Amino acid sequence: MKKEKKHKNENIIDNKDVFSNEIDAKNRKLLNEELRQTKDYLENLIDYANAPIIVWDAAYKITRFNYAFEHFSGYKAIEVIGNPIDILFPESSLIDSLELIKETSAGEKLESVEIPILHKSGDIHIALWNSANIYSSDKKTIIATIAQGQDITDRKIIENTLLFLSQTGEHSKGIDFFTSLAKHLAETLKMDYVCIDRLLEGNLEAQTLAQYFDGDFKDNIVYTLKDTPCGDVVDKSICCFTDSVQHLFPKDEVLQEMNAESYIGTILWDSNSQKIGLIAIIGRKRITNPNLVKSILQLVSVSAANELERRKAEQSIRESEAKFRSLFTQMSEGFALHQLIYDSEYKAIDYKIIDINPAFETQIGISAEKAKNSMATQLYGVSEAPYLEIYANVAKTAEPYFFESYFSPLDKYFNISVFSPNSGYFATIFTDITERKRSEEQITKLSQAMEQSPVSIVITNLKGDIEYVNPKFSIITGFTYEEAIGNNPRILKSDETTSDEYKELWENITSGKEWRGEFHNKKKNGELYWEFASISPIKNNEGVITHFLAVKEDITERKKIDQSIKESEAQLKELNATKDKFFSIISHDLRSPFNSILGFSEILIDQIKRMDYKGIDEYAKIIQKSSFRALDLVTNLLEWSRLQTGRIDFNPEYFELHALIKETTELLVDSAQQKSINIFSESPRNIPVFADKAMISTVLRNIISNAIKFTNTNGKILISTEQKQNELLVTVSDNGIGIKKEILEKLFRIEETYSTKGTQNEQGTGLGLILCKEFIGKHGGKIWVKSEVGNGSKFIFSIPKFNN
Repeated sequence: MKKEKKHKNENIIDNKDVFSNEIDAKNRKLLNEELRQTKDYLENLIDYANAPIIVWDAAYKITRFNYAFEHFSGYKAIEVIGNPIDILFPESSLIDSLELIKETSAGEKLESVEIPILHKSGDIHIALWNSANIYSSDKKTIIATIAQGQDITDRKIIENTLLFLSQTGEHSKGIDFFTSLAKHLAETLKMDYVCIDRLLEGNLEAQTLAQYFDGDFKDNIVYTLKDTPCGDVVDKSICCFTDSVQHLFPKDEVLQEMNAESYIGTILWDSNSQKIGLIAIIGRKRITNPNLVKSILQLVSVSAANELERRKAEQSIRESEAKFRSLFTQMSEGFALHQLIYDSEYKAIDYKIIDINPAFETQIGISAEKAKNSMATQLYGVSEAPYLEIYANVAKTAEPYFFESYFSPLDKYFNISVFSPNSGYFATIFTDITERKRSEEQITKLSQAMEQSPVSIVITNLKGDIEYVNPKFSIITGFTYEEAIGNNPRILKSDETTSDEYKELWENITSGKEWRGEFHNKKKNGELYWEFASISPIKNNEGVITHFLAVKEDITERKKIDQSIKESEAQLKELNATKDKFFSIISHDLRSPFNSILGFSEILIDQIKRMDYKGIDEYAKIIQKSSFRALDLVTNLLEWSRLQTGRIDFNPEYFELHALIKETTELLVDSAQQKSINIFSESPRNIPVFADKAMISTVLRNIISNAIKFTNTNGKILISTEQKQNELLVTVSDNGIGIKKEILEKLFRIEETYSTKGTQNEQGTGLGLILCKEFIGKHGGKIWVKSEVGNGSKFIFSIPKFNN
């Protein structure tokens, strides 16, 4: 029984072995299936990967070639599998490529390398390869290498173009930028024709700067842009025709002769966004990668435009230099360029003459051969260089300087202008004014004799208008020089000399004879005085009468001793008349502020009596403000008085015109409100003006006051400003009663002073507009009026923007 039991156990063990073997077989089958599926997956992954993938064995024969590599190389896998890998390399780089692959295959993982790939079409593409070795089971023996590539052809073309631009340009000696660029574009983009053009005036024609055609440079030409794709480029900035371009432009001879298929062009812009040139590229084949070509053109167009603009600037400089040299040699003024000489402490001790023009030789009397490179002390024979301190300061500060001087080494007078073109250098432009100065000296002597003469001297033109009076005339008559000039001697007329006497006088002097006699004339202040006059004609070199000279002696004391009391009374009467005139002016300008002061002070007193203190601080402020304005007006009147005697100061400054108009309007608002007149201003803010603020204030005040005066109740006054190119116009318009034509002609004329009552019988002196004209004249401006009776008036004055 034991024996049988043992036999049964042995059978159980044998059955277990069989069962285990069956399980191993099933596992191996599953494992093989998984390996097959993994292999299929990896093969599909390689075949359909977006990146080009290639596998070669240890003998460098191709064993795998995916679809992306087929597209990249142009070969089908069946064409290359089994062939050596060198079938993919251009002959020019074959050895280098194989050595690079063999050297890097020694490592476990190959480094990224750039490999030129010969496309089936013959084109060369650049691949960036990342490779890895595949080992046998011993993990030592390389059985294959797998490489993943990236097409970097476009990137390399762009990099090579950037390298070209960095190595070619204005600093490349002996190399023309445009010819090099044309050749580079043709070879890089594999195109047959490249031209780089400069656009001519009007952009209707272009001049080629470089033409590269079929490997040779062609002569530059001028051609018309019409009916060419280049004309489209000018209109559209960039144009690209990938194919059939010759059919689109049948009149373009170049396209037809080449049997051209493709064209691309771009415009060149200068720094001011102006079209200055273009680049055009033509090919006999269609363009397969237009985006790359456009990118390259946009890349090089910036450098090409800069180069073209630089050349244009150089041409302008050359033309300017030519014009300057012509001016330099032909100018009548003397010119000299000098270099300052300094000692060890950098103190100017002399200067060297570097260059001179022909006028220098003529005016100085020293030849260019002798003057050039000579020291000033040596050339002029002096111990200290003339005007050294002035010249050194100009060279130091670069501020120009102008002066007239007597140059003792040459015994001549010169008008000299100095400027510094460079540090340590200065240039002088000068004119010989010796003859003028000698004449001036002679005139000065004669003038001093007349100025210091103890008798009165008057010179008139042929019409009798006074052109000169000496100080004795002003002392005797009371008329200042300025008041007399332009007037007729009739300003002294007392009506005691008969018309027959004047007729005899005029007939004598106009016939070339001298007239002598006595006048009972009247001074400016109304005082009568007697004078003895000798009047004779002044003739020019041809004997033609040009002026009349009157030499007059005051004989009043001899003639009027017995009339002293009467003359004193007349003088007093004239002084009273002057006083009345002065008070009339004061009334004309100060009425408005004093009305405000009086009006608000009455209100203030009334409220205080009623113990009503509401708003009295505002009334007090208004009274104070009006008082200050009145004080300002008195100051302006005093300045007007000084203006009449030529002693007023002209103090221009920058100020805001809008604020001044507002201030002046506020000053006169009470007067306007009394007549229910509205004053409007259309003067924009931020209009700075350079003028004498007090004078312009007085002008505005007078004109606006006149507008109020001559505008009816419920009227309207408008103040506006208009900016012109060189001046600012200020207009005061009203819808008042207007001005008669005969009165318009009298405005602004001192000899026609008049006064007209306003619409409510307002009084005036008539001198306000005269004052306005004088103040505006001080600024170099003008004042005028437009008016029609019943349609109001417009008073306009101008202020130059840049007043010297």
